[in-house]
Order: sequence, then structure tokens, then C-alpha cells
Amino acid sequence: MNDRQVVTQLMQYLSYKLLTSSDAFAQTLRHFDIQTTYEGIMGDPEFAGFVGWKGFFFVDVFSAAHPKGQRFEFDTAAEAKAFASRIRHGEVA
Repeated sequence: MNDRQVVTQLMQYLSYKLLTSSDAFAQTLRHFDIQTTYEGIMGDPEFAGFVGWKGFFFVDVFSAAHPKGQRFEFDTAAEAKAFASRIRHGEVA
């Protein structure tokens, strides 16, 4: 495993734990030009389906351009998970 992979894994771990607010986090994203993600649910997805709400699942993408995160909303958990996986594997948001 090379240094970039180690840093990417560490930054992704910090994103999972929502430890993304420091200047060091933003500088590292910029320096290594990497993107990380955080997947979440806004409230109870069963209730959302009952009332017909859309965009209940979200992915926050942290990048050099958006170190505080850019939110993308999805109607299903599967859509959110697939999007997050593509971002973590190099697709640009």
C-alpha cells in the first residue's frame, strides 16, 4: 500500500466519524486531491415512504473544492450507496 492509499483511507475514516471541520482536513484533501464521503439518512426512511417524501438519503462529498462537504440527496439507500462508492473510487462529483 502506498502513502496516498494510506492517507485516503485515513481521510475516509475521519469522514465516517464526521471529523471533517479542521483546517488540516481541508489542507490534506487539497494536497492529495482526494474525495471522501459520508452517507446518512434524514429521519426515519419508513416514515418518508409513508408520506411520499423524496431525497431522504444523502451523501456528503468532501473534496478540495468543497472541504466542508457538498450534499447530494437520493430516494433510496441503494442509490446513495452506489453514488458514494463511485466517488470513493475516483469519479468526480
